[in-house]
Amino acid sequence: MSKVLILGATGYIGQALALSLLRSGLFTVYGLARTPAKARALSALEIIPVLGSASDSAAYLALIASASIDIVVDAAGANRASAQILADVHRAGAARLAAARAQG
Repeated sequence: MSKVLILGATGYIGQALALSLLRSGLFTVYGLARTPAKARALSALEIIPVLGSASDSAAYLALIASASIDIVVDAAGANRASAQILADVHRAGAARLAAARAQG
């Protein structure tokens, strides 16, 4: 089962995507939530909540590494943070690829 992290999972588009992925039965879905209340709302929908903000990469980068996230979707909106998210995810992917190469 592929693991998906959705930034913006508490928003209209992000939540619709998360629920669609869950209904397919093919994905484990994680969602970034800025507040404990939003995290509880995600959990009630069977989306695994991750407390943090799209503008603070520490939470989502830690999850990408620890949970071996396969897919990252930025549904948080197009803003300045989007470029940073793309750069962060690119670095995380490159590090994972380098580690896989080193293991053979």
